[in-house]
Amino acid sequence: MRLKEIRNFSIPVILLTKDSNYEYVKTQLNIDSYVDFWVAESWVTNNDIINTRFFWHPDITDGKINMIFYDLDFAMWNYNNNYFNFMTRPGGMSDLKVSTLLMRNLIKNKEFKQIFLERLSYQLKNVWTEERVLENIDKIYNLLKPEMERNQKRWNMTYKEWEDNVELLRKYTRLRRDYIVKHAKSFFGLNNEEVEMYF
Repeated sequence: MRLKEIRNFSIPVILLTKDSNYEYVKTQLNIDSYVDFWVAESWVTNNDIINTRFFWHPDITDGKINMIFYDLDFAMWNYNNNYFNFMTRPGGMSDLKVSTLLMRNLIKNKEFKQIFLERLSYQLKNVWTEERVLENIDKIYNLLKPEMERNQKRWNMTYKEWEDNVELLRKYTRLRRDYIVKHAKSFFGLNNEEVEMYF
């Protein structure tokens, strides 16, 4: 597999269950960055995935692709969405049919699957916790609140609409964890003991 093929995601079939192929991908892609990106996308259920971005530079990242997590204006609205199914859908993600080829094949690799579950476990316990996300929502809310009445009037919206939307973010945050754990159990074929261990 050539670098150009991997970066263009244009290989008809990537046999990443084969160790040599997976090892090659690891020389081109920062696996931890890739997994953390998809765990975050899974938690926020971002549907605007067409704007996926990455960076790489031979002097900074050892030439490996690193993911950029951004553009979340179509996220945190569908708390019961099974994003694991969404990000591996054979026909592509969203109406724009964004390719899932790389993830569909990576997830078949035992090492990658283990890394994904471990990073998902860590992030649900340390990054995407209800307490931490609600705290950050409140910080941004308090920062923006003095300007929002003027902003809403400018765009012909009400202050209450903004307050209601912030409350929807809080609701999403309170409900998301149970759904993502339930979906992880189903998607990864985990038994109750494994669910207890990871989550």
